[in-house]
Amino acid sequence: MIAVTGLFPSYAALPGPHPRVAPGVTLVALASAERFAGLFTRCTAIAWGCRPVADAAERVALELVIRAVETTGTSDPFPRYTELLASPPPCLGIRLSLFLHHGLLVEVWDSDPNPPVPVDGAYLDTHLAIVQEISNRWNWYRRGGGKVIWAELRPPPPDPSARVFRPEPDEPLPPRHRLPLTPTAGRE
Repeated sequence: MIAVTGLFPSYAALPGPHPRVAPGVTLVALASAERFAGLFTRCTAIAWGCRPVADAAERVALELVIRAVETTGTSDPFPRYTELLASPPPCLGIRLSLFLHHGLLVEVWDSDPNPPVPVDGAYLDTHLAIVQEISNRWNWYRRGGGKVIWAELRPPPPDPSARVFRPEPDEPLPPRHRLPLTPTAGRE
């Protein structure tokens, strides 16, 4: 039986009063970080029962990580790793949180302290414009010498026409098959 309660289906592990937070992942700011961040976000969203927003969450994570790599990392797809080891490589971080009434929160940290929004009211860059279009809301804050850009994704409301199995009040539930509780041969 699949019953929809609030934002999440009954088979989803509801986060409860406290948010569910995936362990943060730190990545070297290289072009290869994009794909890993997308897969991490998609798999975590599906594991938490947020399949309706898994594609959108993956796209948001990709756009935010691409932006972080462009602003703080190297865009060379095949860097020489010996050059990266000469000095500490730039890093970025990604973290996911699941809130009961707000949905899935995707956060990406980079070491660039400059605000992502132009002060003079100019247009957003293409990555943030995509994030703004896909997510319900987004914003940023300063953290650890850099900034965190976050985006919130809410699952769509449940479809009232979807068929959900619910037994009638007078209809008995199907019997459960129970195994006999007798010791088996060789075990006591």
